Amino acid sequence: MSEQQTFHQAVCSGCPAIPDARDHDHWRSRPHRNEGDAQIKAGTHDRLKHDGESTATVRTFEAEAIGHLPREEPPIEGEEPAEVEA
Repeated sequence: MSEQQTFHQAVCSGCPAIPDARDHDHWRSRPHRNEGDAQIKAGTHDRLKHDGESTATVRTFEAEAIGHLPREEPPIEGEEPAEVEA
């Protein structure tokens, strides 16, 4: 079993109002071990998708790591967990 690691992820709460929000790259960015990388993703997302309005945030969570990625990402508050096909 791997040890728990801290991850940082850019998340945009303003995107559910955008029809294709779940399809674009930064609704939920790939988790990063470096908080600065997640902050850059959030800022880039805001510039490209929200005309610079500060909408995206960085969330921090602990998870079991597989290499440099979490084994599982916790659900975003207010979001239904994704169903996994067997």
